[in-house]
Amino acid sequence: MSKLKRTVACVVVAGGLAAPLVAMTPAEAYSGTPGCVTVREYRSITDGYSQTRVAKRFGTLAKPYWGRVTFRYNSDYWIEVDREWRICNSAGKPRSSWSGGVEVDFEKESDWDTGQFPSGPLLSTYKSRWS
Repeated sequence: MSKLKRTVACVVVAGGLAAPLVAMTPAEAYSGTPGCVTVREYRSITDGYSQTRVAKRFGTLAKPYWGRVTFRYNSDYWIEVDREWRICNSAGKPRSSWSGGVEVDFEKESDWDTGQFPSGPLLSTYKSRWS
């Protein structure tokens, strides 16, 4: 077999082995800026996201897992948790202090007649970013 045919065969085999790995990657990969939130990551969050999905988008599945809790309210008819994350500087690293951030509010409301909460996680209802 010629050198060119051998090279082409190796490339085809390597591509065939790598294709299943590419197909198995999750749709929501971890962000490239763990520990802080970029403007792009912030804009990708919409109402109805769970806390886990927001943490995956922000790349904060490591410590602090969910972001810093800034407010928590529990009643018979309403649950709310507000979480805050640091924002990234121009180099994509967390700012050195809490001189700006991103806050996402997660809520769940019960049925007012029965007092039963729907199954499932708390969902995002509001987000804000400041610097």
